[in-house]
Amino acid sequence: DGGKTWGDAKRTSAGVWDYSWLTDVTEGVHTLTVEATDVAGNTVKETMSFTIDTTLSVPLIALDSADDSGAKGDELTRVNRPTFLLDNIDNDARHVTVEVQHGSTREVLKATQSASGRWSFTPVGDWADGQYTLTVKVEDEAGNIRQSVPLTVTVDTQTAIDGIELVNDHGISGDNLTSALRPEFRVTTPGDVNAVRLSLDGDTSWVNATKNAAGVWEYSWPDDVGEGKHTLTVEATDAAGNTATRTLEFTIDTTLSVPVITLDSADDSGNRGDNVTSVRSPGFTIENIDPDANRVTVQIAHDGSSREVELTQTGGRWHFTPDSAWTDGSYTLTVKVEDNAGNIRYSTPLDVKVDTHTSINRIELVNDNGVPDDNLTNEMRPQFRVTVPEDVTVVRLSLDGSGGWVNATAGATKGEWNYSWPSDVGEGKHVLTVEVTDAAGNTATKTLDFRIDTRLSEPVITLNSGDDTGVPGDGLTSRAQPSFTLQDIDADVVRVTVSVEHGGRTETFDVLQGAGGWIFTPAAAWTDGSYTLKVTVEDEAGNIRHSAPLDVKVDTQTAIDRIELVNDSGEPADNLTNDVRPEFRVTVPEDVNRVRVSLDGGKTWMDATKASAGVWNYTWSSDVTEGAHVLTVEATDIAGNTATRTLG
Repeated sequence: DGGKTWGDAKRTSAGVWDYSWLTDVTEGVHTLTVEATDVAGNTVKETMSFTIDTTLSVPLIALDSADDSGAKGDELTRVNRPTFLLDNIDNDARHVTVEVQHGSTREVLKATQSASGRWSFTPVGDWADGQYTLTVKVEDEAGNIRQSVPLTVTVDTQTAIDGIELVNDHGISGDNLTSALRPEFRVTTPGDVNAVRLSLDGDTSWVNATKNAAGVWEYSWPDDVGEGKHTLTVEATDAAGNTATRTLEFTIDTTLSVPVITLDSADDSGNRGDNVTSVRSPGFTIENIDPDANRVTVQIAHDGSSREVELTQTGGRWHFTPDSAWTDGSYTLTVKVEDNAGNIRYSTPLDVKVDTHTSINRIELVNDNGVPDDNLTNEMRPQFRVTVPEDVTVVRLSLDGSGGWVNATAGATKGEWNYSWPSDVGEGKHVLTVEVTDAAGNTATKTLDFRIDTRLSEPVITLNSGDDTGVPGDGLTSRAQPSFTLQDIDADVVRVTVSVEHGGRTETFDVLQGAGGWIFTPAAAWTDGSYTLKVTVEDEAGNIRHSAPLDVKVDTQTAIDRIELVNDSGEPADNLTNDVRPEFRVTVPEDVNRVRVSLDGGKTWMDATKASAGVWNYTWSSDVTEGAHVLTVEATDIAGNTATRTLG
């Protein structure tokens, strides 16, 4: 203060004195007055002008906008020797340095002031990519030091496109071949990429991909892209403004031929093209397979289940044969072809029937006229019916191993075939051979033994002699249940009947052979009258013969209608006569063929004489004694019936 107030300095060593001001001295220029007094009392004064300066601005550092290649203010640059601008540097700054921290490396570099007074910093060498933290340190002439807020800058001088993927690459993965006309792409980039755009086949127009996740960008073409080869160009730009370009060659292929599967002709054992086979492991030919097919499979469906078999081309030929024998039944085969582009085509399903055997269910002699199913007929032209599975297409017949075959005709009912022999087949035993062939070509053979028999003896019926009570052979009997003998009955006869006609009514009775032969006896007594009997016989072959009719009359009774004393000389009808040789007239039924008389109670008989139908006479040939007598008359008819009457 110009000597108004003094402060004593303190001797620190010989000739050296120090003083520290005890209170703050204000900013600005000051004059210090120093007075020194020696031991002799001499004094001397001297002044010194000094300045107190405690103020220094805090410096600022910023990336030069020309090198801020990313978004403004993002402190990203693709410049490997970027320039930084330093602001807020006071004019009295005498040292301006920049501390650069990169990883574990730290260095301090001098800033540069331009002629215009602008401070800046540019690395003397190229920086590698990475993060750099820069701090500005300023020192003024007063020794004040200020540091800037650290500035972290990322140097990113390059970017990349890690991968381009054809998302709908439907065929072989990674072959960049697709069947999709609207391809989809996925671009993989570093996480700091902020724009991805695409162009097709050198077109100058670009489309922007969409960011799906960090480092993953996608784009689906909105319109159809034509068949053939294409080049996709992808450009990626990162936050630092670096760009990278990459291309992808890809092909669109939507064309694939429809495959065709057919049963091998050698295994098509039935009619050509009917796809019926008798081969249990049939072969199939697959055609119309394009050269770029990379997978060919056959799907086989059978009995509610299916399986898939992958095929391999052998010798330039696609072929399929089951690795194990198939059981009989229906199979549906469908070929699936997939090419490198992922196109898939299916063949028209092929229905195949495996039929490895056939059979003959039955051979029937249709005109088996006798006992059913005994294969015996009386027809010289036999008819046959063959029953077979419905898929049989040919039935042929041969007789007695002749080697000549005739074809049967399919009937209205499926599985039935008929044949009638057109000419007479001889009597006796025969063997019919039947051969059938089904749609698959399978054959089966079966034989039928049959016999033709057209011969049968004519039967004969006679009244048993024991019951022929009249004149033998007159067909008259007095038996109400007469027996009849049946003769000429062949051994192969299966039925014998006797029809009996009486009074306009006919009944038929079955007759069985007994121990005594063929005998017919009515089960119930017949009434008197006429009966006509006829025998019918049928043999195993169905032959039928009838006997000549046999007329029989049953007459179980007779009568004596009247006994008359012809020479009754007194009162009429008083049976009193004066003639010792009486004459009698007997009236009887006309069928009476014998009348005899007796006067001694039947001990002695005399035959009367037939005078006319039903009238018989007898005149005693010797004298009869006086007195009462009893005449006994016996009449016998032609059936053998007798009647007795007396006259007293």
